[in-house]
Amino acid sequence: MNKEIVSDLERQRAYLAIDRDNLDDCLMQQPEVYYSVAQALALANADRDACKLDLEELQAQLDQDIRAEALRKDEKLTETSLQNRLKTLPKMQDIQRVLLKKRQEAESWQMLKEAFQQRSYMLKEIVALFIAQRHDLALEGGVGQARASLTADKADQNRVAAGALRRVKRSM
Repeated sequence: MNKEIVSDLERQRAYLAIDRDNLDDCLMQQPEVYYSVAQALALANADRDACKLDLEELQAQLDQDIRAEALRKDEKLTETSLQNRLKTLPKMQDIQRVLLKKRQEAESWQMLKEAFQQRSYMLKEIVALFIAQRHDLALEGGVGQARASLTADKADQNRVAAGALRRVKRSM
């Protein structure tokens, strides 16, 4: 794979990590990075398809050349032998290798795009979990305050009752 493409892939892959302490930035970056990856995938697919077309055109041209040469030499040519000759031609081998690299690049971008789709879902879930935890903490704080208030009220009631008992006891 081309070093420049690997560099682009690695740079975009670095954005996959989700920083729980900085969810705001992760949420703000997600659409932009996803678009960038989707655009790179579209370009990689176009490159792959162009290379595939080049291969088909070269194959057709070489097929004609081999058939014309066989006809000129009055040589009987089977489809299998024609295909075998085409596969062994250096031009065909070179373009096949280029096509394999283009396919690999397109598949790498496709995997990265799918990973960013998954990241989007995970961000949604993490934010929902974060909000729920905050809500639970707020409720716990409210419960604690209510408990403290009830305890203080009970203590006040106990003091009043104890004072009343002391007064009754003194008066006796």
